[in-house]
Amino acid sequence: MTGLSLRYLFGPMKPRIILQTSLSTALLLLATPLRSSAEPTWLATPKTEDTRQGVFSHQFEVSGPVKSASLRVGGFRSGAVSLNGKDIGKAPAKLSIAPGHFQTGTNTLAISAAEAGKGSPRVVAQLTLELADGSKQVVETGNGWTFALNQKGATAVPAPVSGKYDPNNDVLGFFPPTVTPASEIQVPKDFKVELLYRVPKLDQGSWVAITVDPKGRLLCADQYGGLFRVTPPPANAANAEAETKVETLETELKGAHGLLYAFNSLYAMINEGPQKGLYRLTDTNGDDQFDKTELLVPLEGGGEHGPHSLQLSPDGKSIYFCCGNHTKPPAKIDHVRGAQAWSEDHLLPRLWDANGHAKGILAPGGYIAKVDPDGKNLEMFCSGYRNEFDFAFNLNGDIFSYDADMEWDIGTPWYRPTRINQSPSGGDFGWRSGAGKWPAYYTDSLP
Repeated sequence: MTGLSLRYLFGPMKPRIILQTSLSTALLLLATPLRSSAEPTWLATPKTEDTRQGVFSHQFEVSGPVKSASLRVGGFRSGAVSLNGKDIGKAPAKLSIAPGHFQTGTNTLAISAAEAGKGSPRVVAQLTLELADGSKQVVETGNGWTFALNQKGATAVPAPVSGKYDPNNDVLGFFPPTVTPASEIQVPKDFKVELLYRVPKLDQGSWVAITVDPKGRLLCADQYGGLFRVTPPPANAANAEAETKVETLETELKGAHGLLYAFNSLYAMINEGPQKGLYRLTDTNGDDQFDKTELLVPLEGGGEHGPHSLQLSPDGKSIYFCCGNHTKPPAKIDHVRGAQAWSEDHLLPRLWDANGHAKGILAPGGYIAKVDPDGKNLEMFCSGYRNEFDFAFNLNGDIFSYDADMEWDIGTPWYRPTRINQSPSGGDFGWRSGAGKWPAYYTDSLP
């Protein structure tokens, strides 16, 4: 087999692998981030202060006119950002700063922070300047920064440094994603690796879903944001990353955990936002934009244990989807494959999770269901999961799903580890909240 091309996107998301089938078959995969050389540090508020509302600030020198400047700033309970007394935005964000905001000589960068609920405010920032003479300057949070309370006459005190910001845990998206070089990825004979795109987290979020349209373009979803379309260059392009085109789709839908292109439509499983559920997007006027949006299956539930992924059925006639245990069964179910014995009997009093996680949530727990292309004829296929984020079919049409454990249960008799399940029609894997989980040896459960 020849002419196969391995391509991969990199972004702040969990690894997803997709087989793209077109004139040239391409496999997309994600690479592991490498450590960045930049080392900004976290700043914390002094423990001696009675209140935790104030301003972190730092003075720095600029030797001449500024050509361009960008600021990456974020943290916990952070807020307004100012330069030389002028507001330039709010954290967390990546901000482009107009050169006119700087002055030759001393400049002052300030970041406000306020305590809200549990935890004290912390900030981290990195300012990158390009001067007119071509030189570059970087200003980062660290030693030399001060903190002052939000009150008249407050005295600025040194801001404690609370540890380096870890680029390998780049939760704020400070650094341009770095990836394993293509030459270091081992692939089978006749495969080739190409880097297509690095997802900038502060601009485009965390991509958690991907599908391919009939033109070979990739449709991607930000976990908390919008949808994006990636047009890869032809195979064996001289510089695939430079030639890859990325556009934001014109839709108000946000927070998709699952995407599927099928039946001349883009299906999106919306997990965030006011109305969760399965949506269908279509292009009715041929302008290559999705101008019609329909909610096919409303679902009640969201977050990490909400509605998740989508798959096309092996016969190409219906759509399967999976939901975590914080998603209630759909209001209208036309058919249930298994025994609908969702009442719970416990010989011994149930022990709920001590932290209150999933307290009060009863069977069937997480489930896999299917619908027709119009969102009708909804069928519950199997259930009893904790939080199966994704699933796939093998060549025989069998479903395999990956279920998460309850990490706080480790060491208890009812702990169930993360596991890959073969998920048959009508199966119940016996997730029940707290200590009520079915052991794998129950005859009516599945291992």
